[in-house]
Amino acid sequence: MATQEKIISLLDQAVKMHQANRLKEAENLYKKVLTLSPRQYDALNLLGVLAHQGGNNDQAIDLFDQAIAASPNLASAHFNKGNVLYGDKQLEESVNCYKTALTYDPQSQDALLNLGVILQEQEKTGEALSIFIKLIKIAPDNPKAHYNKGKCLHVTGNLEDAEKALKDALKLDPENADCCFALATVKDELNQNEEAIKYIQKAIKIKPDWAQAYSNLGNFQKNNGDLDQALLSYKKCLKIDPKNYTNQTNLGILQLYMGKFQEGWTNHGYRSKSEAPFYIKHNFDLPHWKGEDLSNENVLLWNEQGLGDEIIFCSMLEELSFKTKEITLLCSRKLKGVFEYSFSNLKNLKIIENRDFNIQPNNFNRAISLTDLGKFLRPSLNKFPPPKAYLKYDIKKQASLRTKLENDYGKNTKFIGISWASKNPIIGREKSIPIEEWMPLLLLPNIRFVNLQYGDKSDDLNDLPKRIRGKIISLEKINLNGSLDETLDLLSALDLLVTSSNTTAHLAGAAGLPVWILTPRGRSLMWYWFSSGNRSPWYKNAMIFRLTAGYKWRDLMSEISKMVTKLDLNDGFSL
Repeated sequence: MATQEKIISLLDQAVKMHQANRLKEAENLYKKVLTLSPRQYDALNLLGVLAHQGGNNDQAIDLFDQAIAASPNLASAHFNKGNVLYGDKQLEESVNCYKTALTYDPQSQDALLNLGVILQEQEKTGEALSIFIKLIKIAPDNPKAHYNKGKCLHVTGNLEDAEKALKDALKLDPENADCCFALATVKDELNQNEEAIKYIQKAIKIKPDWAQAYSNLGNFQKNNGDLDQALLSYKKCLKIDPKNYTNQTNLGILQLYMGKFQEGWTNHGYRSKSEAPFYIKHNFDLPHWKGEDLSNENVLLWNEQGLGDEIIFCSMLEELSFKTKEITLLCSRKLKGVFEYSFSNLKNLKIIENRDFNIQPNNFNRAISLTDLGKFLRPSLNKFPPPKAYLKYDIKKQASLRTKLENDYGKNTKFIGISWASKNPIIGREKSIPIEEWMPLLLLPNIRFVNLQYGDKSDDLNDLPKRIRGKIISLEKINLNGSLDETLDLLSALDLLVTSSNTTAHLAGAAGLPVWILTPRGRSLMWYWFSSGNRSPWYKNAMIFRLTAGYKWRDLMSEISKMVTKLDLNDGFSL
């Protein structure tokens, strides 16, 4: 037999052994080929695959490089090298290999798929999307291409097209649990809760021990108002994966939301170990409070969430001051002035702005998160004291602002503050109420509305008709984006605040001012507004208006406007 014929025969046998998972025999046959022809590129390439399968990546790379040197246009060698580099997390190098492979084999489905997947990991979503679209043109029945196209569209916020792509993938591969999982997430973001539940349940049916799927099911059930079922789903996730701390945090939030404080605070305490994006983590290297006596201790108190949480949990600051020797409160820049003025009577309290603080651990006995105060000071609903005002405004500035408003717009005019948007980076859009939805309220006669909206939302008012814009007062001398003491002084001069669930709501509530808070439903409803009721245990004069299933913001605003017309305008909108 001629040498070339023998090489072909040995390669054929080696490939059969390889495919049969008889790897050692395959390896020996590939080496026999190389004995006859040391630069035989197919044998070098496939021997590299074997090395990769055996976990010897360095040897695999060396063999692929030899194959490429022997045959530079061997697309499969470039592809296989890319796989090894991808496994070693050398993403940019693997991208180059896949692109080279596609230079020599532009129709390679595997190279296109892997290239697109890595580009997704690199957050080059647009480039990845174009790769998957190209792959679909080559292979319209490739379910992975449609699935990854859907994932890219999801990332870009194109939810409807993402849904279509994922459904196309599911038609081609009905038992794809990952696709069901992704489709459920898209449906959730489209506020199609029942559909989200249906698809995540299908994912669980395919993969019964998928902990994260149960966690997501719990999220969707909570959003849909199925609170008891959500509890069961979160607990099922923990049974499968006890270290899923994000799920345990969500379980705690749900329990707090339902008024199950003791279990809620405990599970919520795992948030520092979670991957949840909205908790600021500190490593002060100081003991945490576990309920011990603090009477001889200097305590470092810090906030880990947004301004609203900082305000609400400072309702417990006075109680804590009675239990400790000294407190140093790290607070946000915007709240420093308000807190210094409001808590000036607490002689054992020091207030320092976060960015000005350089910790000296020896000065403190322990560090306590503001959020964790609730575990010991609010262990049940009956442990909430009657709510009282604890933030103070400047009475002289209140009188001055009220006088200005009445001089400019009439002494018999009622002034209602409005704030429609939240800046929460994750759920702010869902908590916000588009300004055009406020029309039923803004159309009411004999009322002037005062703009209390912070952030870059002032241009929203331009979307209103000119005659309505004329009813809204924006006081240019009040900096709504600066220190919150200015905002609080303005709030104190008004008859009522009507607001979305945002910082302004907390500021008014904590000062004991009349505030009507419009809360969303589903995942964007903050736990501290709880699942039912129209009064808040945190704030004395706060009233909660809930967006219920089947209602739109305009519907809720119509109800509020009817309530405003029934109020005694001479009674200061008292509740």
